[in-house]
Amino acid sequence: YTGRDKFLYVYNRLSDNNVIIELYDLDFNLLTSYDTGYQNWWTVEAIKDRFIVTIIDNSTWVNYLVTPNGVTPINSLTTSGISSIGSPYLKINFDPFEIRI
Repeated sequence: YTGRDKFLYVYNRLSDNNVIIELYDLDFNLLTSYDTGYQNWWTVEAIKDRFIVTIIDNSTWVNYLVTPNGVTPINSLTTSGISSIGSPYLKINFDPFEIRI
């Protein structure tokens, strides 16, 4: 994933399947690396010189803000259940709220 002057590499490490986040400059110098401790990731958004990595692992959603200064978890939500309610919607139950995507 490419931002204004950096790129992000997200992958599952082979030894333990943990999601690893690595930020590089365009000269391929590693700026920051982070082991999330989770084994599933969903999406990445690039916004100028910042990135958001969304982790969905079992019933936990975590968003990480990635900058050259480091990786910071910015929120964590635990769902009471995720279920499909028909295309193109996904029903997500956050106690006590429900979100339809």
